[in-house]
This record gives sequence, structure tokens and C-alpha cells, in this order.
Amino acid sequence: MIDVFILTNELDFSADRVIHQLRNYKSDINIVRINREDLRTADRFTTSLDQPGWLIEQIPKVTWLRQILPERNTFRNSPSVKEVDDILVKRRQWLAWLDIFEEMGTNWMNVPSKTHYAESKIRQMSLANRLGFEVPKTMITCSREDAIEFVSQFEQCIVKALATAFWEFSDQSFMFTVDAGQAIAADAKSWASQPVIVQEHIQGSYDARLLYVDGRIMGASRPRTSLDWRTSSEISWSRWTPGRDIMMKTSQYMETFGLSYGAFDFILESQKHLGPVFLECNPSGEFGFMDELLCSEPSQSTAQSLLKKSSRH
Repeated sequence: MIDVFILTNELDFSADRVIHQLRNYKSDINIVRINREDLRTADRFTTSLDQPGWLIEQIPKVTWLRQILPERNTFRNSPSVKEVDDILVKRRQWLAWLDIFEEMGTNWMNVPSKTHYAESKIRQMSLANRLGFEVPKTMITCSREDAIEFVSQFEQCIVKALATAFWEFSDQSFMFTVDAGQAIAADAKSWASQPVIVQEHIQGSYDARLLYVDGRIMGASRPRTSLDWRTSSEISWSRWTPGRDIMMKTSQYMETFGLSYGAFDFILESQKHLGPVFLECNPSGEFGFMDELLCSEPSQSTAQSLLKKSSRH
């Protein structure tokens, strides 16, 4: 029987480290990892609703959903409308395929429906505000005119996606945070095509990532050098231990959404705010870059959580 099933991608360093820890804890553990790059070449993904028969005719004890999107666009030239449609339709089928596991009794690190609910930036900021986190002043709009008026109230603002944004056919592939001035340079028609988040830019000294795994909390911080640390050059991270109040609010946040795993992003040492400023929480966030720094606590905690959940099957 499959003990742990992981859906991810080839470059998921965090999953690599968790699998290593799982084998340290239990040498005979049966782990199946499928990368999104494998989905287009797999020759057997079959499930009978009366007699489960998935891949090797087993439903896993626990599933850790890291990423299930089909692989990135590999077209050499601009794809046709039909090719774009085909990709989007196929992606939706794979997402629907996950419902099989919920119906057939696998345990989850995070249940997909709860993950999807918690990915909403609106729900995240609303809950964070109710729990007493400090949250940047925020507007959600598709109006360039309203964005300009909002931006005029602050020294600097940023623009980011309202939902996790992965562009299948662009050069960037992923939408990161950008300066509002750069975004406002686009015309009103471009703004009207979709709502986005326009947010006060917090002038802080450090970026911080706080990982929550089944009640365990661990964090790291680094000097702030750009609007989005994911796009900046490599800078060393240091261990960060948040105060008791932040740890309590983090636990309340996760319990409210019903999640076991999440990666929080904060800004530290802001001149206008007394404590860490909440930016967002990613239910599938990375920790590989800080695992060694934290003496493998993130990967060990994640492995232990998966083992605990697999024992409930």
C-alpha cells in the first residue's frame, strides 16, 4: 500500500528533503512521487469508483499536494487559440481528478478544497485583520483611475495578483509583486481586464517567512532589498523566532482555515508598525531554502506530520 503520495514538480527541493527525512524515520516506507512534468507521459491513471484502481491499484494513506498544474508551455512559437484552450481544459480535468482522493478516503496534509478556500488573498487579509495582525492598507480594483487616487495617499505602493497567478504562455510564467508606478503605466483598458490588489508598500528592514506545520512554528528572515524577495539576488537568511503573540495568531489563523501546513510572509521592523506586518500565507509555500539553516526542522516536522496522518488510515 502507498504510505505517502506526493504531487509536485521536478524542482521541488522542499519535497526532496521531506522524502529524505521520511526514509530516515521509516526505511521501508512506500513513497510515490509524481511530478507535474510526468502527467503528459503517464500511460496509466485509472480509477474505478466501485473498485479503486489508481496507478498501482491503491489509494494512498496520506497525500501531500504540492503542485498539480500541467507542465509549463513548451511551444517554440506563440500558441494558437486552440492550443491555449486545450491546455486550460486539460488543467481543469487534472484539478477535478483530485476529487477522487477526497471521495476515497486518503488523508491530506491540506485538504484541496480548504487549500483553495485559503488561497484567496481577500480571505487571508480579512482573517489576518480580525485576528489582530498588522496588515497593509489595501485596495482591490480594476480601475486605473481609482488606483491612481489610492496610490497618491502613500509614499509608495505595490500591485500584485488577487489570486495565485501562473501565466502558461508568458515569459514570466508567474506574476510577482511590482511597483504601482510601473503598473499604472498600463492603459485603462488593460486595468479593466482583471481586478488586482493595490497595496501600501511597507518600508521594512527585513523579509520573513514563518512556516507552520501541524502546530510547530519556525521562521527565518533576511535583509529587505527588493519588493519581492523571490526575484532578488541570493542573500543569506537567519533564524527568526517570532514573539508569543505572533505564534498564537498564526496558530489561530491555521485552525480557522483548517490547514496543517502553511508558509507566512511578513515584513519586520517597519517604521510605521509596532510588530511584524502580515503579507500573505501560502498553503503550499516553500521552505527548502531555509531548511539547512533551521537544522532540518521544517523537513523533519513535515515528514513527522505525514507519518502521523498516514497512521490514521
